[in-house]
Amino acid sequence: MILVTSHQSLVTTSEVNRLSPNILVLGVGNVLLQDDGIGPLVVKELEKTYFNPHVTFLDGGTLGIELIGYLEGYDSLIIIDAFDLGEKPGTIFCWESPSFSEVPAQVSFHQVGVQELLNTIKLLGLNLEIIILGIQVKNLTWGLELSKEVQEAVSKLKEIVVEKINQCLTKEVTGKSTKFAAKSNCSIN
Repeated sequence: MILVTSHQSLVTTSEVNRLSPNILVLGVGNVLLQDDGIGPLVVKELEKTYFNPHVTFLDGGTLGIELIGYLEGYDSLIIIDAFDLGEKPGTIFCWESPSFSEVPAQVSFHQVGVQELLNTIKLLGLNLEIIILGIQVKNLTWGLELSKEVQEAVSKLKEIVVEKINQCLTKEVTGKSTKFAAKSNCSIN
């Protein structure tokens, strides 16, 4: 198929596909520790409902720095993880490059946290637009169920993830950090 642009130049469908950004949505966390499993849960749910050939969903579990090998070929990375920032359970946080200095060093619950993955990306000189979405946890005990507060925030978190995917597809990453109330309409607290 050939598309004609307003300048009458010919652009093939394969060229359009090559020019579109590739996005990796990475859910990290341990599904056996209740709220810590929010990243993999959201990724699995979105994978069933959001379809775009330029978006890949990956359950990264608790791999940490080993995930670096999965980043090749992507222009944007969206990380979904559980955090403990001492806020109300279910509160959603968002950090967008270049505001990563605001991401606390070890608020993720994995052996190698999100900050270490970001440091490795920077050290290797990978050119990625990065967005981190986190949710304030309540329970991290053994179990497969999310706490009520985190479960109530899942729909809002999925909405925000889709919004951020669409931003990446149109290259509108803002470079700021925000905090969302779990039940708000994306208003900043």
